[in-house]
Amino acid sequence: MATHLDGDVDTGKATVDYANDGVALVTQGNLAVCVLSVPITLEHLHELRRQSERLQARFGLARVTLNVVESAAMAAPDDAVRAESEALARDYPSSVLAIVFEGTGFRKAAVRAIMNSVALISNYPGKRRTFDTVESMVFWVTTNNYAGALRSRDLRALISQARTAAHCR
Repeated sequence: MATHLDGDVDTGKATVDYANDGVALVTQGNLAVCVLSVPITLEHLHELRRQSERLQARFGLARVTLNVVESAAMAAPDDAVRAESEALARDYPSSVLAIVFEGTGFRKAAVRAIMNSVALISNYPGKRRTFDTVESMVFWVTTNNYAGALRSRDLRALISQARTAAHCR
């Protein structure tokens, strides 16, 4: 049975909270959409940590986080970036974490398999799932009512807004 996450995900206006050099974060209430169009850096992660701290203070675990990793962003991170990424996920968990790994081929499939394995063995407190398309993620989120009253087209519009912000450098 799907659970509705209380919060104001469906109220207010979406805002671009962060957009810098290929990474963007757009929020609407307790829903956060992050698009990576370039490999993530420590600078990006530090700003995302600052934004996550703010959202965590306001919504706690009731946050819904949707990440879209474009094919150009899928590069093996160095140890410092990997460690900060893991710390960010550990320090600021959300009730729902959905990640899309776009692109084709072996690399995308390998990254998705690794992320699914990590999700199985991690002690992540919320629901966590990876997808190969934005459409499949949107379907899962809306079908399970994780986005409150937002409909599929509203969610796609938020993702599009984040994608546009990520590509405006």
